[in-house]
Amino acid sequence: MKYTKIKHLLSLLSLLFIINVSLAQNTVWMLNGKKTIINDYNINKYEDTHNLIYQNSRGKDKQIGVDEIFSVTDNTGEEKIFYKKDSLIGRFFTTKQMKDYVRGEFEAHKNYKAPLSTALGFIAGGASVIIPLEKMFYAPLIPAVATTIIGCTKPAEKKIKNKYPNYENNNYYILGYKESAKKKRINNALKGSVAGMAAGIIVAFIIGN
Repeated sequence: MKYTKIKHLLSLLSLLFIINVSLAQNTVWMLNGKKTIINDYNINKYEDTHNLIYQNSRGKDKQIGVDEIFSVTDNTGEEKIFYKKDSLIGRFFTTKQMKDYVRGEFEAHKNYKAPLSTALGFIAGGASVIIPLEKMFYAPLIPAVATTIIGCTKPAEKKIKNKYPNYENNNYYILGYKESAKKKRINNALKGSVAGMAAGIIVAFIIGN
């Protein structure tokens, strides 16, 4: 009986802790489309630099430059906007336009897959290893060129509209999605190139011995 009461008490305390943490959670929306869940935070103002200070899950202090943040949304849904339109620093979008752009970036960052970019990068990286030894200086050019070509491509707008019909007329959402997808293609191509070069070196070493 005593053990059961202790067990119930611990369960209740755990539940209260979870509720308390949930109530304190804030969602930081970054201008690059990423989002971070944090608890309490403060804005540290030093001369012309403003930073958002918070503690991560390990209790360590972290900071994010306010100029990298679009907004912070609390658990009630109230949103504090940090982004400001300023053509002098290249911020030409209105707050509404930027919000749509960031949501498009986030959607691509979360759900867009680019396996073909990874595969092409892997092939290019592997191919760079078969270059004759006297021309090995040029080996990195193969994956570099491949990554550049991949970086010049973006997902078809028609496919984005078909996948997200609610945003088919939202040019800023689509633009954000395309830009984030482009970055993911480049990153995947780079990762594939590194993996391809490593695999090529291992294969060459095995064959050579």
